[in-house]
Parts: sequence; C-alpha cells; structure tokens
Amino acid sequence: MFEPASEAARATLARETEADLVRAFAGESRRAPSAVGRSALLLAEDGDRLVGVCGLQALSLTPDGRGERLLSSMRREERRSMAVRPLLSNLAVLPDFRRKRIGSRLVARAEALAAEWGFDELLLLVGEENRPARALYAELGYAAEGVCDGEECCADPWWWPGRGVSWAPCRNVCMRRTGLADEQ
Repeated sequence: MFEPASEAARATLARETEADLVRAFAGESRRAPSAVGRSALLLAEDGDRLVGVCGLQALSLTPDGRGERLLSSMRREERRSMAVRPLLSNLAVLPDFRRKRIGSRLVARAEALAAEWGFDELLLLVGEENRPARALYAELGYAAEGVCDGEECCADPWWWPGRGVSWAPCRNVCMRRTGLADEQ
C-alpha cells in the first residue's frame, strides 16, 4: 500500500484526490437519468469519521475493462464489444478499519446501485500486484477477465519542483461479477 513520505506529501495527495473525486463524481451530468456518465461516491463512516470510500461510474468499456482512451489500439471486434458498463473504482478503507467487512459492504452497496441502474454486471480494475485486494474480490465472486495497462497515483517527493501528484504506469487486472439483477 502507498504511504506518503511526509505530511506535506499527504496534504498534497489529499488535495489532489479531492479535486479528482469532485471532477469524477460531481456535477449535473454525473446524475443524468441515462446510464452513460452516471456516477456515485459511496462512503463508510464511523461516527463522524470517514473510514472507507469507493466510486461507481457507468463508462464505455470492453468486457475486460479497457476504456475509450485505448480505442486506437483496439481491433475492430474489440471496439464493437464496448458497451456502457458500471466500474467500481478507488475502494479504500483506513488501515485501522480493515478486516471489518467495510470494503465488502461498500462493494455490496455498489453492486446494488449498479443493479438499480439496470446493469447485471460490475467491473473493477485492481493492481496486478495487489494480492490482498484481488483475494477480497475473488471471495466476493469476481473473476479475472484480463490484464491491461493503467496508471497509479504517486505523490511527488518533497524535493520535486511540482510537489504534487504524478502518475506511473502499472498493470491492472480487470475483474467482473455478473448476476447482479438476480440478487435484487
């Protein structure tokens, strides 16, 4: 798990994450009645303390989780397989609150919401090296669909001129669970 090296890096990461979340999950278009662009930010709280979070977005994706920005590298049949699909993103639980089923409850709420939106599946992307998260998702009924290139967030070190957040290449496993409508 990534841990910022200093309080300044932590503050920068928090500020950049908040701005990214507002861009992804706020605004009128994100609450549209159509599925495309719809999104939700799900929170878990302990009293007045935020202890867990995840996002849910309806995006144009292939069955193995590749999105529109990869269109130019896709074969014709892969482009034809694109459809609006719900994607679980950014599941995070504070370390002191892990192993208390908070992540599982957030995923279950995202699944129910995806079903309310009319979907029968939920996709997610998880770092190829993130074995604990992959084990959790497998336990919850998710199966690996493929591996794709992605990016992961990194806080720049204190001595870096921009002192902000940068992105580094990574490999993600797309996992998918189907049958959501059957459970409602």
